[in-house]
Amino acid sequence: MKEKVYLIMMIMMVTPIQARDREFEKLYSRINLGRPKPMAEASSFLIEPGKKKDFYHSKNLVDGSLTSSWCTSMNNGIGEILYIPFYNTFTESFIYSKKNQIITIRISNGYGGNQELFQKNHRVKKISLEIYQLAYTDTVEVDEESVPNYPRIIRDGPILNSRLELEFEDIPSFQDINVPIELIMPRDKLTKFAWPDLFLKFTILDIYPGSTFNDLCIAEMAVYGEKITLPTPLSPSK
Repeated sequence: MKEKVYLIMMIMMVTPIQARDREFEKLYSRINLGRPKPMAEASSFLIEPGKKKDFYHSKNLVDGSLTSSWCTSMNNGIGEILYIPFYNTFTESFIYSKKNQIITIRISNGYGGNQELFQKNHRVKKISLEIYQLAYTDTVEVDEESVPNYPRIIRDGPILNSRLELEFEDIPSFQDINVPIELIMPRDKLTKFAWPDLFLKFTILDIYPGSTFNDLCIAEMAVYGEKITLPTPLSPSK
């Protein structure tokens, strides 16, 4: 009888630890795996009378165009959260080596495509970046064990890989910041048909104040692995 009680107690103790984080799965699916392409999300976005509701939506951060921007009026943008897709370039040779990865944070700061509006609106000065790591397996069929609406199973994570602060220049042109990444997932997790991925959370800490408006804007934002050729966004129309 004692053994049965012991086993039941062990199961009760282990189950919460291994429970799936379905809310994270949904968020991860929308950001990194979005169809037809990955999608950025923000904790808020500006809705301006007379314009479409999604005119300043976070989708503008990854639409490849400098003529659209994500903007928010909440607390001058300070404390707002952004989730930006990571374009995974981890290769098998990298996984089994001891080499660290370099990821590139690329941003076009401020209101895009208009120098006057760039100056009138707030721009990002300092931002906190939390990098989460996970291990996943692609599946053949979608079932209840898969990330919602996508054939991928999260085997381990997310676990916090690193946390750092980034500071951007107050310029309208693109700027890149390289961030070194060390995979801290146990190697045996990566040998059981699982691959590493990163999930990125940005929190705005400080701004360059605009001359006229209290809205914070960013035209474009992306995160790439070191071996990817960064695309050239569409230029503003003249």
